Amino acid sequence: MSSNPEAPTKLGAGVPPIWKDMTEAYSDFFMEGFRKNWELQMALLTCKTPEEAMAVQTEMLHNAMAQYSHEMSRFYSLMTNAMSQTAIWAPGKRERAYNDVPV
Repeated sequence: MSSNPEAPTKLGAGVPPIWKDMTEAYSDFFMEGFRKNWELQMALLTCKTPEEAMAVQTEMLHNAMAQYSHEMSRFYSLMTNAMSQTAIWAPGKRERAYNDVPV
């Protein structure tokens, strides 16, 4: 039995809440990316010269890279936390016996 009293009795019986948080974070990241892409397209349509278009694209690239770096750092912490929460919820023994490896 797991040391967590709130853990489900079977692995498939429940999912730690942190996985829901991760799903929401990924959805928010992708939706924000779609919104930023739409804004970029609209900004490019208003450009009158190639130099203006290049400036808009360059600014968007810098912003996208900064956002991507920030979000990947956040996803890394969410994933680390999710894995530790899952390990707490997972029932059963975690060590292996000498002869339990199938041949």
